[in-house]
Amino acid sequence: MGRLRSSEVDPQCLRVLKENHTDILHIGDVRDLNTDIIASMGTVSFLCGGSPCNEVSRVNGGRRGLFDEEGDSNLFFHFVRILKQLQAAAVARESRFYFFFENTAHLDAVTLEAFTKYLVNRELGCKPIVRCAAHYSATKRKRLFWSNLPGFHDKELPMKNNRVLQDYIGPARKALVQVAKTFTTNRGGQRRSNGELQVEFEGQKEFLYAADQERLLGFPDGYTDKGGMSQTARSALLGRTWSVDVVMDLWTPLCEIFRGTG
Repeated sequence: MGRLRSSEVDPQCLRVLKENHTDILHIGDVRDLNTDIIASMGTVSFLCGGSPCNEVSRVNGGRRGLFDEEGDSNLFFHFVRILKQLQAAAVARESRFYFFFENTAHLDAVTLEAFTKYLVNRELGCKPIVRCAAHYSATKRKRLFWSNLPGFHDKELPMKNNRVLQDYIGPARKALVQVAKTFTTNRGGQRRSNGELQVEFEGQKEFLYAADQERLLGFPDGYTDKGGMSQTARSALLGRTWSVDVVMDLWTPLCEIFRGTG
């Protein structure tokens, strides 16, 4: 595999990336990546990303929608813009090019129809598949994924991981649920419908540690423990991530592709 590039602007995300992955070239705000900058990158074989979902998720009652210029979900259009340029370049040089795009499975009906029928089918050329992290670990995280990777839409689910939350938090604390709720940027989202938290220690209800969330999402322990970030800040970062286990499964074809046999 060649050079890895990242278009991330959040300072805390950048801190985590730079301390964990010294081989990544950081290229700045996606909105500033014009045609000349993209062309200067040379051959790009794989593009992946996911636009913010807050303004298009039905969980947000005050959502602005995909087309609102004041929101951030319209960053999707920058993904499409870059994708189209890279696809055209790949056609011109007769080389392979693959993409991978993610968004929440909790899109409202109107947005999902627009996103899929008028944007994704036309611009990305395929329909999404659904995967939930709960099939791979003991936390929910239901997401939609679009890709042109070989066999992507025919890929079967692996055998379900039957580990429960207790298996991820150690023996000292007690898990009060089998599977943790979906992590969001708001740590308070860990509360169940009755307002109770999901873990207790000696009878006292507690939030999950950031390290618990890391394990549940497939990251190494301490992955976000950088720059003295608080538990709340680390939890917020993890609320914006993908499940590593899900993505590793879906990206299996890349192993053969980048070995030159795919």
